Amino acid sequence: MRWPGLAGLYLLGLGMAFAGLLPPMAQMGFGRGKPLRGQGLDLWILWLLLGILVILGVFPGVDVFKGLEVVLWRK
Repeated sequence: MRWPGLAGLYLLGLGMAFAGLLPPMAQMGFGRGKPLRGQGLDLWILWLLLGILVILGVFPGVDVFKGLEVVLWRK
């Protein structure tokens, strides 16, 4: 990769665009709904899952993908 800083800015902008579009799209799909009452530690499982997704997104398990490649492309 020639310009990793540019790639980081691109991913940051892409994430911000996704975050900005998420509330209106969720409202269109699910309606207004009730406000979420849980706060802080009540939502610990969601924060845990978000952390796992971020870690897997930043540091993907390459060995897992190599194993899947062997299984999926075996003749």
